[in-house]
Amino acid sequence: MNGGAGELGDRLLCTIAKHLKDHVGTVNEAVGRIESNTFVALKQHVPDYSEAYFRKDGADVLEGFPVKNISIKYGIYEITDKSVAVSDMCDRAILALRQIKHKYGATFWVYDDRIRLQMLEEEKIVQEMEVALKEKQFKVFFQPKHDVKDNAMIGAEALVRWRHPVKGLIPPGVFIPVFERNGFITKLDTYVWENTAMLMRQWLDEGHTLVPISVNISRMDFGALPLEEYFPKLMAKYNLSTELYHLEVTETAYMDDPEEMVKTVVILRQHGFKIEMDDFGTGYSSLNLLSDLPIDALKVGMNFVRENKSYDSNKGILSFILNLSKWLGVPTIVEGVETKAELRLVATMGCDFVQGYYFAKPMPEEEFIVYLDKHVRLNGVAQPSDK
Repeated sequence: MNGGAGELGDRLLCTIAKHLKDHVGTVNEAVGRIESNTFVALKQHVPDYSEAYFRKDGADVLEGFPVKNISIKYGIYEITDKSVAVSDMCDRAILALRQIKHKYGATFWVYDDRIRLQMLEEEKIVQEMEVALKEKQFKVFFQPKHDVKDNAMIGAEALVRWRHPVKGLIPPGVFIPVFERNGFITKLDTYVWENTAMLMRQWLDEGHTLVPISVNISRMDFGALPLEEYFPKLMAKYNLSTELYHLEVTETAYMDDPEEMVKTVVILRQHGFKIEMDDFGTGYSSLNLLSDLPIDALKVGMNFVRENKSYDSNKGILSFILNLSKWLGVPTIVEGVETKAELRLVATMGCDFVQGYYFAKPMPEEEFIVYLDKHVRLNGVAQPSDK
């Protein structure tokens, strides 16, 4: 089950724990908490599960709780072989849970052979990741950001792709979650940060006019590295301006340890870095926290509106977020804009910039620099080479 963080998150975890204890019998049943926001329960198996049953159980948990936009999801593993280690049983239930972690409306999932095959594939990824990094199979791609007013290119985001020598291009959705779970993500992130800076220096030396390029910071990176020292040193190494090198942090990352994260981000901003809050709307930031957060732009995904059946309601949420950004005094970037109709929609709602397939897909460095030269504003951010 997924809960929250901070004082309110602690209250939620206690609420879930009490609910589980109240619904687990004393004979042959047990319940426990196995990590920050994940609980496990050993219960008598029910042959027929339903969304209605789990929705009701989730509603019972949250009854009377002050925050309602919380998702409680269930992963189920049916014990058919008692020789399987209990830890493996728990892992399989968690694997089932991951199938629906980001799927709107899905409440539960049952472990099956397809998931087992996925687990084997993940093991292969783990076995190959170090070699892939050493052999530079990971490539930095860039996706442009455009101004909705005149369609001019105003920035780009650095993204990572895995060009496997046998399997070809592996989508990031396949390997990024694995790396986030095993901690390898920080090695990969530093690889992307370094290569992005190196390419930017190369392009400047070649006389290209650059736009700001943003790189992603995983929530695991905050605990693994002194980021307030790393990024200034990286800028000095490649003689880059912080005006050209932006940092993206997800909203959910802020929720993990708000005080420490805000402290780090404040120092980075003092060094001149621009901070973009990515995936805004996927967490539950309080207005108080938002007013204190040192951010320079909000990024919100078009997908959570597109995939939601309640389109009108979520169009209202998107409108609220865009108005909220104006209250905060920061521009908004809507990701995942794929059609002219979607561009028109977000433009009329007050969005400043967009990123998505309507303008351009993520592209390798050689394609990106050609695209950049064609679409950058004449008065774009430029930094002449001094070499």
